Amino acid sequence: MVEHYAGCWGWSSYTNNSRNGILIRNRDNTTTTSYRTVNIAAVTDGLSNTLMVGDKRLNASRLNVAQSDDNEGYTSGWDHDMVRSGNSLPAPDLRSGTGNGGGRFGSSHTGGFVAVLGDGSVRFIRYSVNLTAFRNLCAKSDGNARSID
Repeated sequence: MVEHYAGCWGWSSYTNNSRNGILIRNRDNTTTTSYRTVNIAAVTDGLSNTLMVGDKRLNASRLNVAQSDDNEGYTSGWDHDMVRSGNSLPAPDLRSGTGNGGGRFGSSHTGGFVAVLGDGSVRFIRYSVNLTAFRNLCAKSDGNARSID
């Protein structure tokens, strides 16, 4: 069994406090990792401007076989498998015998992937989206709310 959707945690150039998602990883100066919830009021860029959940890129040739970014999140309740970021542009699923989804959003759909924004709307986001626009969509409170149209 695999999970084909993932939450969005923002992208790594932002401070920990501006990352998205239901769970946010906050790192201190030690190796300790903690998690906290985010409420709707924290989405200051607007719910219609913030990606919350989307298709995740996988290695389609390895479905139902463990791949490092899709192997245990559905059984553990939480794992890095369950989130993706705006660090990289979305991309089509791999179709080779090796590799994984690379922690990216993506899908087997032609041209893009399906995403749910914070207001509940469903959007088709093209693989050719501008990286800056995509990062703005993945950040909940960077002050750069822009349309990806």
